[in-house]
Amino acid sequence: MVLHDTLFDNMTAAHVRTTVGPKVHGTWNLHELLPRDLDFFVMLSSLAGVMGHRGQGNYGAGNIFQDYFANYRRSQGLRAMTIDIGYLLSVGFVAEHDEYVDHVKAMGLKVMRNSDLHGLLSTAVEGSDAHPAQIMCGLPFNEHDDAWYWIQDGRFAALRNLAAGTSAGRSATISLREELSLCGRVDENSIDLITAAMVQRLAKLMMMPEADIDAARPLSAYGVDSLVAVEVRNWVAREVAVEVSVFDLMANIPMRQLAGDLARKSALLNQEA
Repeated sequence: MVLHDTLFDNMTAAHVRTTVGPKVHGTWNLHELLPRDLDFFVMLSSLAGVMGHRGQGNYGAGNIFQDYFANYRRSQGLRAMTIDIGYLLSVGFVAEHDEYVDHVKAMGLKVMRNSDLHGLLSTAVEGSDAHPAQIMCGLPFNEHDDAWYWIQDGRFAALRNLAAGTSAGRSATISLREELSLCGRVDENSIDLITAAMVQRLAKLMMMPEADIDAARPLSAYGVDSLVAVEVRNWVAREVAVEVSVFDLMANIPMRQLAGDLARKSALLNQEA
């Protein structure tokens, strides 16, 4: 496994080749060189390919190759299965690199233990075609949080609907976009709404208590990196109806001032008289 994380806008062909190459060539070489009558052919892949992990488009592509390659082998009458792993608690890359743990947790992935992986491997080596060629592990199926960027993808609508059914009976909430539409104009109330929602969003993304975030400080004061800034930018576009650059979000201005700037640019609000 080779990682070379970077935003897609900055990704070069070399970044893609370096990360995708080991997955593609390694998988293909095993396919070509191993006997055709294997009892099992198991590939450990990653949910990064399924979810589209921010900053890892190249790594995700390599994992998607393995997912589709399992189906290709099945179509040739050969054994194959991929296991898409999310957050493995005690072993593996994430467990060995603390800097990735917060990002993985912020995506809402369920923790997997060694025993979970061992059970999946036992299933995989059975070699039965009754099992699907691709198994995904760690996606939450009975809850969702709008802070998880991947949950907005149409491919996960079934999970959203399932979570909505699980939470039936809870009090209804109104989105920031709806609140701003009801507000209708740029004033202290609309700026307060954006400020409070921004603090709440930042708290979820950074896994911090809201009480620890001061709107009089800039976003950058809370360790926001480029990946989190992209999440905030996408949220602003969706909820405030403003296209804003990561550079502007990371400017050294208080969040309250940033909220005012966003309010004055929002397509949902009329300008002050």
